Amino acid sequence: MANSKFVPEVKEREAGQPCFVALNTDQDIGLGKKQVIFELPNGTDIERAHEFAKMLRSFGVSVRVG
Repeated sequence: MANSKFVPEVKEREAGQPCFVALNTDQDIGLGKKQVIFELPNGTDIERAHEFAKMLRSFGVSVRVG
């Protein structure tokens, strides 16, 4: 299966719950309706989650299912 570019998207949960980052791909990578999710540690706020997403974007990598 081919590599796919992705866009990391920050998601919020209920108050007191850590944010998470979902990878949105530009093509089907074999996951169907599922997503790749980065579960961030307890206490991770929205600003820190955005920093993490920005770091992921800065690498210019692609993602695939192996």
